[in-house]
This record gives sequence, C-alpha cells and structure tokens, in this order.
Amino acid sequence: MRFFFVLIVAVGLAISATSPGLAVEPASKFALVIGNAKYPDSDSALAEIVNDSQDIADELKRNNFDVEAGINLTREAMRAALDRFYRKIKPGSVALIFFDGFGIQSARQTYLIPVDAQIWTEPDVARDGFGLEAILSEMNTRGALVKIALIDASRRNPFERRFRSYSAGLAPVIAPANSLVMYSASLGSVINDVGTAHGLFVRAELRVADVELAQHVGGVARDA
Repeated sequence: MRFFFVLIVAVGLAISATSPGLAVEPASKFALVIGNAKYPDSDSALAEIVNDSQDIADELKRNNFDVEAGINLTREAMRAALDRFYRKIKPGSVALIFFDGFGIQSARQTYLIPVDAQIWTEPDVARDGFGLEAILSEMNTRGALVKIALIDASRRNPFERRFRSYSAGLAPVIAPANSLVMYSASLGSVINDVGTAHGLFVRAELRVADVELAQHVGGVARDA
C-alpha cells in the first residue's frame, strides 16, 4: 500500500463518517505537480526539487492519478497549468496539488511563488504569487470532494529578506471541508535544504511509502 493511497483512504474514511452516502469515484483522481527550482533571484538552484517532483508524479501515477507535472514554471505557465487542472476536476473527484519551491506568508496567507516573480515589497507577494487558499477554494468550487495540498515550500528565500528581517514560514490555511493540507515544516518555521538527491519532506514520504509497501507485501505473503 502506497503513502498517497493511505492519505486518500484516510480522508475518504473521514468523509464517510461525516457524510453518509457520499463516495469518491476511484478513477476520478487528478493531480498537479509543480517543481520550481531555478529562481533567477536565488544564489543557487534547488537541485533536489526536480527529483522530488518526478518521484511524486510517478508515485501518483502508480495510484491511478491523472497527473500533470511542470518544472520551473513562470507565473503565466503556473496560471495555465492551474487552469488546466481546474478544468479536469469532476464533481465527486479527488484533486491534489504538490508544490516544491519557494513559498511566502503574507497577510496570514500562503503564496506559491513562480520562478519569474519580481518581489521587492510585501504587496508584490500577492501580485506575483498564487494563494493556496484560493487554489483549494477553486478545487472545491469545481466539485472536488477531496482536496489535498502537499506543500514543500517552507524555505528561506531571496524575496522575503527584502521586506522583513526574519523568515516567517508558511501560514495556517482556512480550507474547505474534506481537505488535507501538509507542509514540509511546522507553521511559521522553515527547513534547511541539505543538498541531497531529495528534500527532507519528500524523503520522509518516500520512506513511509517503502514501509507501507513492505508491510503490504509481508501481509500478502503471510496470507498465502
């Protein structure tokens, strides 16, 4: 049993407990995976992001998601990818977004930052970034029964230091019902990238996936 399948089952069980009679159609699972590694304003590329995004996309495909993946997306490209993602969502479906890159908290909102953002003051964050709450709200409006956001963006970034003297991390999310939001660090905190093949967040997820798979295989062997 894979990690993401476990997540979806857990959310589905919560829905069943609160909304008897509702069911998620297994074939209607849609995901958008975005990995933004090359920010011109950053001193170095976040090399692990490409690997992270590819592995997450592969994991989702193995769990029968319809996946679109994009690397190093500009604001225009992110908007276009989000629009395509929204159009795919069907009433009663599962919709998942994974974002790996820079995120910024502003006015108690979390924003996902495209690679061509021009952020010099705090108001620029809302202008050039994409609000996570707005993304979840649109997923809900399009009819997604289960909304999942996996956000690996709790990093110190070159933009934030221009308008504040500390790293604020990411903000709490006011999400629609039947939503699951996971950050790579606790609220208001940031992580330190360690220059490995995978970031800490995705490495932890992949380890859990391996453990779940081993337990599943062991269970099958015992049953046989």
